[in-house]
Amino acid sequence: MEGLSALWPKRHPELDWVQVAVTSYCDAKCAYCPHTRLRSGWRSQHIDPDLFASFLKRLKKTTLVYLQGWGEPLLHPQFWHMLAQVKAKGMLAGCTSNGNQLTTDTLHRAVDQGLDIMAFSLAGTGKHNDAIRRGTSFAHVMWAIETLQRLKVRLKSSTPKIHLAYMVLRSHLGDLEDVPSLVRESGIEHTVLSNLTLPLGAHWHRQAMLADSKQEYQRLQYWLDEIFSPPEVRAKVYTHFYTPWLPQGECSENVQRAACLSQWGEVSPCVMTQIPVQGPVRYWFQGQEQMVQRMQFGTLADEDFKTIWHKPEYKRFRKHLDLAMCSRCAKRQIDTHRASSQE
Repeated sequence: MEGLSALWPKRHPELDWVQVAVTSYCDAKCAYCPHTRLRSGWRSQHIDPDLFASFLKRLKKTTLVYLQGWGEPLLHPQFWHMLAQVKAKGMLAGCTSNGNQLTTDTLHRAVDQGLDIMAFSLAGTGKHNDAIRRGTSFAHVMWAIETLQRLKVRLKSSTPKIHLAYMVLRSHLGDLEDVPSLVRESGIEHTVLSNLTLPLGAHWHRQAMLADSKQEYQRLQYWLDEIFSPPEVRAKVYTHFYTPWLPQGECSENVQRAACLSQWGEVSPCVMTQIPVQGPVRYWFQGQEQMVQRMQFGTLADEDFKTIWHKPEYKRFRKHLDLAMCSRCAKRQIDTHRASSQE
């Protein structure tokens, strides 16, 4: 059967998205980020535009290309050209930005070139965000969101959809009370509240654990439901929290219908397995220090994406998640919850 399978033409994988790490350069120093905490061994690199073009040319049956890795995508000098290539293929395109590179001109360009999703990162409001996400500005992020919304209205465009990627930290839970007004007043269409799933150190493990018991976690969710209960806010806010009291389930990274491409052309199941740093990477999971396991099933320098996707070892991994790190990863215990009315 294996011999016959090798002779049978491989179909292009039907994917919900491909995440492309266009760069690992970043102009911020967020306190919890691997880019900051592992800076002595960090490898900063832009993806080769020719490599990207070659990959995209062969990519089929994929809904969304997300131009995002462990860096600020707008630092890539060819970002807008790569976006144009994605749109020319008829695919959706998105990215997440810290806001530093955004001006009125670049926001206008995002609308003109048909960027479908622009997400903005925060980890608190006001001074709390600026203290944790060092080198970024809460005020500038809000300016960018509001300017983009005004541009969309003036240009009569429904895109890019404005998303908010909000990192919830235990020490700044109170800032969540400010989020409903941000959602109501700024044009944000989709907000995901998440916590750290790769805490690099005991302190950050504590910040990631938003509750110490199942009962405390349930009280937290009830409090969030109250905060986000107004109907105009409720439909736009989701929580995406690691919850150790849940049994392990499927990976929230959707590895059966998604893949990640590194800036070096390596194909991996998720960004957690392709952190661009030299040397070992240690993280905390359920109170114990663990080791990140790097994984890549092939590189575009040697094989095309379709061939890599159909490799027996990659297929086996997708079926069984047979990587030791997968059994010690918060991504398999994610509670996705939409705030609901308490009426």
